[in-house]
Amino acid sequence: MREFTPVAARMREFTLVAARKFTPVAACIREFTPVAACIREFTPVAARMRKFTPVVARMREFTPVAARMREFTPVAARMREFTPVAARMRELTPVAARMREFTPVIARIREFTPVAARMREFTPVIARIREFTPVAARIREFTPPAARMHEFTPVAARIREFTPVAARMREFTPVAARIREFTPVAARICEFTPVVARMREFTPVAARMHEFTPVVARMRKFTPVAARMRKFTPVTACIREFTPVAARMREFTPVVARMREFTPVTARMRVFTPVAARMREFTPVAARIREFTPVIASIREFTPVAARMREFTPVIARIREFTPVAARMREFTPVIARIREFTPVAARICKFTPVAARIRESTPVAARMHEFTPAIARIREFTPVAARMHEFTPVAARIREFTPVAARMREFTPVAARILRMREFTPVAARIREFTPVAVRIREFTPVVARIREFTPVAARIREFTPVAARIREFTPVVARMRSSHRS
Repeated sequence: MREFTPVAARMREFTLVAARKFTPVAACIREFTPVAACIREFTPVAARMRKFTPVVARMREFTPVAARMREFTPVAARMREFTPVAARMRELTPVAARMREFTPVIARIREFTPVAARMREFTPVIARIREFTPVAARIREFTPPAARMHEFTPVAARIREFTPVAARMREFTPVAARIREFTPVAARICEFTPVVARMREFTPVAARMHEFTPVVARMRKFTPVAARMRKFTPVTACIREFTPVAARMREFTPVVARMREFTPVTARMRVFTPVAARMREFTPVAARIREFTPVIASIREFTPVAARMREFTPVIARIREFTPVAARMREFTPVIARIREFTPVAARICKFTPVAARIRESTPVAARMHEFTPAIARIREFTPVAARMHEFTPVAARIREFTPVAARMREFTPVAARILRMREFTPVAARIREFTPVAVRIREFTPVVARIREFTPVAARIREFTPVAARIREFTPVVARMRSSHRS
């Protein structure tokens, strides 16, 4: 990014599961499309890849990239299965035996203390990992644990017997459902549903569950479990003392815990960090929120935008009366871009649609947008793009015609998927065309993509840059300036 000096100075390695010194990789990258895991010249892995799970990039023999990784030893030693965007750890046997559905996009990290101590920056849904070597080397034969896995539901992590880990967790990164002191609840969890905690051995609740909306835990009559839940973190809905709310739940918005009449619960909420949480009457809680890290881009100096926010789409926290919280937001590093000093752009942003960077002032595109479906950026009236879209597979970027790209894969960090001939491209973000007017003003745009240094060689060839924020086409004007910035 250009003119990112204040932040850049602190960013030594902003790997979105990307690599430091990206130059050698950048040289061979033709098109960089995050939220999938497009790996160029990834021969050793590509040869064995039968199934490619986007947003997870299930990789074997990750040596090429692993060579630059380190500082993950403690956890790596226990890793048997490494599911990108979710670190599936070793020593998971006791849990794995009971795992029927394992969902990544959560880092199931056991004995995290030694690693946590060295972690300075942890980018959720990416696991900002420095020098991953020891881990990658052991992420080969996925067989043992895999044999016990019957259902693999990414975007969640079925974690049972989490107590020992929870006790040592100091840093909690949402979109990972870090559950502290989860033992009493975990004991009753049997089924774990994606982006939610669809629990196993959930008999008392399951018996009454009539509608289950995955990507959230659409639970009715949650009383028995809720009563014992003290800390229930993101990718679900941190619900404490859920009883009074559960009784009134009529509408449940997936990918969040769309809660109406949340007052009695919010009063007791101190830290609410779900992947979203459509909360009404959030004022009393908002006043106590110090750090809100949902799956969005934390924008400092959010006041001018917050004032105009009426509808804040889920996959974050649909929060009304956001002003008092916004004023206290200092560090907001979600699964999008933690954008500091965003003022010049923020001033022009009227509607910020999470996980899509629905940016206003994008006139040509905005004019055609009537319905914006967050976590996918379902853009209506998007004729030129819509005409080519046959299948819309959000949060994974359904990739067709992957062969030509796969052949050139070498070292391309997961959580990205470069599609050479994209027929269906829908990256949990807003595929925004005609982005030029906004792009020109963007100086620091670092969304769930890798903040790539030495970007010049790649930038020159980028035609379509689709981060989990805004699928930006017509990026030329910005690219042109990125080249000179690198040289200087």
